[in-house]
Amino acid sequence: KSATETYNLLTEVYGDQCLSRTQVFKWFKKFMGGRKNVGNDPKLCRPSTAKTPENVEKVARIVRRDRRLSIRAISELTNINKESVRFQQWKIRMERCRDRGGDYKLVH
Repeated sequence: KSATETYNLLTEVYGDQCLSRTQVFKWFKKFMGGRKNVGNDPKLCRPSTAKTPENVEKVARIVRRDRRLSIRAISELTNINKESVRFQQWKIRMERCRDRGGDYKLVH
């Protein structure tokens, strides 16, 4: 069967709920190329190396030493990107609050 024939059969069976013609053609090409299932492909992103236990402890030590340091300063001292430092600072504050028996509330 061709992609067009497959699309026509799917439209006949599923009607308005059928995938678009473009999507049917994309999936047809994938299955003709050897694909066996419709599950998600594995992600090809880089693993997170900034949130390792060692880096979390490194940031925690720096924050305990001087809580007034900016995220940029901590980032430069540890060679960890600013967003990872920001997340780790938030996590440290949340854990500190929890350890003191309080609820950590986000303020917008």
